[in-house]
Amino acid sequence: PDFDEMQFKVDGYNAANKQAWKAVFKNSARDNEVPMELLKKPVTAPCTSFEDPAIKSAKDNIVNFVDNFKPRKLESNMNRYESEGYMWLKKAVKDGLIAITSADKGGAIIIVTPQIIKDITSAKVEDPLRYRPLQTDPTGSLRGRLLELWSSGLERKYVSGEQSKCVVGLIQKSDQDTLSQSTSDLVKPDIPYGYPLLKIHKLTETEIREKKIPPSRFVTDLSRGVTARSDKFVVWKWLGPLARDYCIDLVKDSTAALIKLEELAASGQVVDTWISFSIDIVSLYDSLQHSLVMSALDDAMESCRPDWSEEFRTWLKGLIQLSFDSAVLKNADNWYEVVNGVPTGGINSVDCGNIALFFVLKSLVYDPVVRPEELKNLDRFVDDISGQGMWRGSMIGFEEWVGSLRIKMVDNYGL
Repeated sequence: PDFDEMQFKVDGYNAANKQAWKAVFKNSARDNEVPMELLKKPVTAPCTSFEDPAIKSAKDNIVNFVDNFKPRKLESNMNRYESEGYMWLKKAVKDGLIAITSADKGGAIIIVTPQIIKDITSAKVEDPLRYRPLQTDPTGSLRGRLLELWSSGLERKYVSGEQSKCVVGLIQKSDQDTLSQSTSDLVKPDIPYGYPLLKIHKLTETEIREKKIPPSRFVTDLSRGVTARSDKFVVWKWLGPLARDYCIDLVKDSTAALIKLEELAASGQVVDTWISFSIDIVSLYDSLQHSLVMSALDDAMESCRPDWSEEFRTWLKGLIQLSFDSAVLKNADNWYEVVNGVPTGGINSVDCGNIALFFVLKSLVYDPVVRPEELKNLDRFVDDISGQGMWRGSMIGFEEWVGSLRIKMVDNYGL
């Protein structure tokens, strides 16, 4: 592609400006008000007033790099056939003949017809076990419920005037008791929609060659939904820190899991004959009952936030329940709402899923009364549970324990 010098400079100046605002914002009194991503100012307004010379130097370095950057002439690394194929792909996408999408796992790229995506989406939303059709657009009434909850939180001083204005556009005038609603596009929701992530890894090579349609995971894009900004604030302010304090069995990522495994091996406590295992909760988000999430939140707040009042806890759970109720989507000209579960792709879904699953495992596994003596260690990344080679017992005993655990999770919690 040709080098666009003007666009490069615009992007570079914006990047310098954003980094400067991040540093200024982090050191300001507003740090505990709202997360930076919910503010409009750091993205659009020039950042010029800062006292820290390190911030000025960092910004100047980026600007100087942009101003003095002279790219070498770009040459294509594609041969003639690859270039022709690339041009065909671009034209086919533009003409609507194909769609290029990412796979559910592994970073694979999948080329399908747009009709396949439409058919899978229609099949998902028309499944009565997953979605319920709505007669009218529900976003207006959901927005009204959101503003009522935030108005109540503002009145009870759970949130400040600055927070209510920045997050949901609820403005409290200093000389009046009445509240007004901002008309800024920043707080207006977009239309949420759903799309499938194809599980190409579930197919064999033969099935791929036969062009068999793979199974899929259905995701709802709620990034600009009715409660999106409220959800981001709730996760940043309360729910995220609560989940981190409550879910003591979590590992951050694969790297953290490998580091812990190395530590266990180095400690000399692990024996090669111990059984290594993993457990995956099938369709965790789709299976999570709202009542289970609320019970888990109650336990998490009682355990880790005993200073939170009962009234505040009820208000916070009300915001989370509204988030679940707002998991609506539009497909074609029809609106749908989720029958049960929390939406895959929901802003608070990971934290709610973590808290709910820890609540279940706390009762069925971690409690010393029920924890098997053979289980020496258990780590978790959301719904992926790993034994890290820490079952000290027979395979028969392990299979009996897993079988019993599966029955209890299904019968008692629907997982």
